[in-house]
Amino acid sequence: MEEPKRLYTYNRRVFLTYRKEYSTYANEFFGGEQWHCWEEWAVFFGFKVKGSPWFGIEDMYYDGHTMYIINFAGLSFGKLFSYDARPVKETT
Repeated sequence: MEEPKRLYTYNRRVFLTYRKEYSTYANEFFGGEQWHCWEEWAVFFGFKVKGSPWFGIEDMYYDGHTMYIINFAGLSFGKLFSYDARPVKETT
């Protein structure tokens, strides 16, 4: 499992991770199996995805991952929270 990068590009956007946190826990949904998790908070800017209106606000949520985007005149600004959680035995 990789540590989140401080600065990276994805989907025509530049992301700057301003906070990241590593933790381990016993996952009760999998019989108390030991898991580890990287959490990431980031801000980003870039160009909006084609087909978006010239101005818009988007708020996306999927399985704990969140993204808030403001599109204006072809530019995109926003913030996100994401995580990567896996069993310890899978990554060793």
